[in-house]
Amino acid sequence: MLALAGLGYMQVRWKAAENEFKAEAESLADQLKQDIVDTYQDQVKKTIVKPLSAVVQTLDNNLGDRLMRSLEQRKVLTEIKRDARGEDEIKY
Repeated sequence: MLALAGLGYMQVRWKAAENEFKAEAESLADQLKQDIVDTYQDQVKKTIVKPLSAVVQTLDNNLGDRLMRSLEQRKVLTEIKRDARGEDEIKY
């Protein structure tokens, strides 16, 4: 009878240890998944997002500068055309 009680106790202890192990393994698996996702996001930001946004910013700045130069050149060309036509003279 004592051996049967001892066996029952060992089965209960084994089941408790098994459940504790499963819970810890699930927790570690969840933590590992989160670490993988965090590392992936960090690497994407470092290697893709930041360099790409810097390139886009540079292109945007250069396009803005070029647009301003084009507008200035257009203004100069318009003045040259007016001078060539004699439109700057006062006509009565």
